[in-house]
Amino acid sequence: MPNVKVFLSYNEGAAGGKAAQELHDKLSKMHVDAVMARHAILPGTDWEQAIRTELESSAALVSVGTKGYSARPWCQQEIGWALGRHVPILWIQYADGESPAGFLARTQALIADDPDQPEVIARDVMQWLAKQKNTREALVDSLLSALETSDSYRATRECAELLILTGTLSEDEWNRVTQAAVTNRQVRDAFEWIGEGRYRRRVTMLDWLKRHIGPLDP
Repeated sequence: MPNVKVFLSYNEGAAGGKAAQELHDKLSKMHVDAVMARHAILPGTDWEQAIRTELESSAALVSVGTKGYSARPWCQQEIGWALGRHVPILWIQYADGESPAGFLARTQALIADDPDQPEVIARDVMQWLAKQKNTREALVDSLLSALETSDSYRATRECAELLILTGTLSEDEWNRVTQAAVTNRQVRDAFEWIGEGRYRRRVTMLDWLKRHIGPLDP
């Protein structure tokens, strides 16, 4: 299963482009296919049709609400397209006054308290994706696939930290974690430290994950 695909809707001004690009880069490292449609359009391509194609193939839409975003007609059309397809929409409020409007007015925005920390915002987006029926399965599958093919202890730790953000795993999903520890030494031999002072000790990454996330109760 491919990575979950998320369409980034943003104001193409300097602030909007910067925020969207930073969020795109962080989400991509978290195994999310974040799409900035206008940047992906090749010269000579029908750009309107290209944007529609990206919208149609995206499982969720994230509104990058920097200053001027809500006044951009194209941004509102992208939201309308997502509403028409009944895909989940997350509005990230980067600037005062850029709060959800119209059919989204009753939804709670994700407040970007510190726009200069895109990794924190990306992690919040990950947690939101993990709660959506349209996106959870693909998100968890991409993280488990990354764990299974991890080629370093660092990559294993990063996958484990992201899996924790998803909340909990089904029995089958957890079985994939344990099997990854059997077949991949980069998973089996990875470790984490727990405790403080004289009680600080090293545990396997699998045991560390069990402390934070495990299979759903049968």
